[in-house]
Amino acid sequence: MITKHEMQKRANEILSHCIARRPNDADKLRQIRFIFSERMTSVAGYALVGKMLVKISVPFFVDENNFREHFFDTVTHEIAHLLSPPVRGYGRTNRDIHSFAWERTHKSLGGSGQRTHDMQLAAPYAHTKASRELVAFLCPKCGQPMLLGPTQARRYIKRVAMGLPPRYRHNKC
Repeated sequence: MITKHEMQKRANEILSHCIARRPNDADKLRQIRFIFSERMTSVAGYALVGKMLVKISVPFFVDENNFREHFFDTVTHEIAHLLSPPVRGYGRTNRDIHSFAWERTHKSLGGSGQRTHDMQLAAPYAHTKASRELVAFLCPKCGQPMLLGPTQARRYIKRVAMGLPPRYRHNKC
């Protein structure tokens, strides 16, 4: 298993690599800090542009295979967000955030330019995601099954048992 210390060391090496590849952005790149979160189980990384901060998911990268194959690309992916021009406007989509400018920046840092990954959570953390599964709760508007976490499922059951209409529905409904 990979430790947070090893992740921090490798992230700093990748940052040095990025500074060497983009010397014009060296001052901005030197401001970047990394933190490692045990709670991030849906995304591998996250960039906080205003704070020049990159959050990295420990549950994905304690696995040696994920670390070896995807860590570099994830770190450069998030650094590219910090270097890319900001996206403005409401209703931003994943495609807007991962614009062509972002893709060029990611590739210039040595990354793949890919927006998504296919990693699985490491074994010690797999249970955190397993509790969220497609259950037999139906959306009151469209009648389709809903994806509810354990807390929402308990609330749903409690409201129905009290004879109240369910509170949860799909975002589109």
